[in-house]
Parts: sequence; C-alpha cells; structure tokens
Amino acid sequence: MLRLQGIGKSEIYEMVTRTHLRLGDTDVENETHTVFKKTLLDQSAESDLIRIELLSFEQTAEDGASKFIEHLHELNKQLIFECDILGNIQRIVNYDDLPNRWKRVQDNLYASFGNSPELGAFVAAFSQSLELGESALVESMRHKGIYGVLFSGMNGFDPSPNEFERNRIIPNFIADIPLPLTIDAEVFVILNNHVAYWYIAADGTLNESAFNYDVFKRLMKDVTNTFNLEPIPEVIVEEKYLFRQSDGWLSEAKQYLSFEVPNVYWNEIGYSLILQTPKK
Repeated sequence: MLRLQGIGKSEIYEMVTRTHLRLGDTDVENETHTVFKKTLLDQSAESDLIRIELLSFEQTAEDGASKFIEHLHELNKQLIFECDILGNIQRIVNYDDLPNRWKRVQDNLYASFGNSPELGAFVAAFSQSLELGESALVESMRHKGIYGVLFSGMNGFDPSPNEFERNRIIPNFIADIPLPLTIDAEVFVILNNHVAYWYIAADGTLNESAFNYDVFKRLMKDVTNTFNLEPIPEVIVEEKYLFRQSDGWLSEAKQYLSFEVPNVYWNEIGYSLILQTPKK
C-alpha cells in the first residue's frame, strides 16, 4: 500500500483554483493562487500527522464576500491534521487554537471594512460554524480547496489491482446540500526525468441514490420562480494525480468538477496543484 515516507520531510506546493458560478442574473468568477507547505510530523500504522502552513494567498475577485473570505486565511496559517492511511482528514490536532485566531480575524475585519450589516452577518455565520465544534469543521473542509486536493483520499491505494473506487461527499456544495460522488480510478506507472510515479486517472459520477434530489428541486424552484421545473443535474468529474513511487509524496494533481442544470444553474470548479520546486 502506498504510504507517505520521511518523518520531518516537507514540500512546498502552489495551487491555482478557478471557480465559475452562474445562476439567474448571478455570474461570478474567481481565480486564487495559494502557496503552502506540507510537513509529515509523525506517523503510525493507522494514521499520519501532517502540518499545512499557508505561505501566501491571492485572488482576482473584488466583491465584498470574497474580500471577507480572504481574511479567513489567517485561521489557516498553520493547521495540523491527523489523517487515515487513505489520506482522509480525521481531526484537527490544534483545533483549540482557532477561537483565539478567529478573535484576531474579527478585529481585522472590522478594522478593514467597518461595522456593516453585511460583515455582521458574515461574522455571525462563521462564528456559528465554529461553535458547532471540531467534527463539523473537519466535515466542512473535506474535499474542498487545498485540503480537498492534498487529502483527496486517493493515496493509500494498493497498486495491484490497478483499479479502485472511492466514495466522496462534498459538503454544502449547493447551499447546504451535499454532493455525493462515486470516483472510479485507474493506476499507471510512468517515468519522468528518470523518476518513477504512480499516475492516477479518475472519473466521477453523481451518486444519485445518495443525492437529496427533492431538496435540490425545491431550491432550484425557489431561486428561479419556476414551479414546473424538473432540474436534472449533469455532473462531470475528472481528476489526475502523480505520486512519487520512492516516498509516496504527491507531486502534481488536477481536479475538475462541473455541476449543471442546463439554462438554470452551472457551478464549475478547477484545481491545479504543482510542486513549487519540483524534485528531480
């Protein structure tokens, strides 16, 4: 089974995220560039202890909500995760540090934007999410953003046989509706600059039996004011990963997700991750 190797080892990654949401008169695009450092702190037979340090964050969106969210990255300056052998987040080891960080973030938000109703609503909503506790926060972080790429659940595979399946749930994908996916992956061996990699190519489909179609249908009717709408979502999932065979570390990854109800709703998310200084 493929496992990370090298306690104390670190890698610096850069990730570009592109998002595009279209619903009615709303058409929002954003591109973010995030640089972060991953360190394997410790390891047992059942889990890995991994620190993620945010080094820089930039985005193109200028709307108020995006600017508020940009300040939240102070919370992510340094997080320590315990992950299972498949790479799924199990807990945030330094979760108890977050309330003090959140207090500093709030002070910075009010200093930057003043005491507006929009900011007040944003702060109240995020405060409530933290009050739900560590397990709720872990659930909200799974399979999203840099953590969704780094902790995709795609490592820890057995390369024989060369095909495997993963089930994934993206929380709060549409409002508070989760998106359940089934990911089918195929494993290949490739050489690049005399370095051997496990190359994983994956496609995903909507897990229709687990998708809350009734709630989604009501939501689409509410936002479109169309009561005879039968919104059948079209989902495209494409993913690629390169893991070094020598130590199990991720060297490159891409994730693409498109969720569309034609002429009604479209949500497109793309992640592209590379080593900032690729190992030769």
